[in-house]
Amino acid sequence: FNLFGFRLYIKENGHIRINLLTSRLSKKAQRVVDVVAGFIALALAIFMLYRSILLTYDSYSFEMVSETVSETPIYLTQIVMPIGLFLFVLSIISFISKRLRGD
Repeated sequence: FNLFGFRLYIKENGHIRINLLTSRLSKKAQRVVDVVAGFIALALAIFMLYRSILLTYDSYSFEMVSETVSETPIYLTQIVMPIGLFLFVLSIISFISKRLRGD
């Protein structure tokens, strides 16, 4: 899945999975479990994305700065959270669509 020239994906079997229960299921049932887990992960990731956007926006609107000599604006360090979570949401959507297609 390409976004602005960046290739985004969740590597097949590249993450830690506990398949004690799913290994006993049929392939179709495994796909259903993967899709349900994907939608749960998607809901949580979207919630975290929303909250991180609010946090970053609040830091920006209140002009919060670090307590160091440089007084770096806090939102500059927080902006990576919404960006990373947005990319994670796109990866989860890609994973769900692959599992729905049967890949």
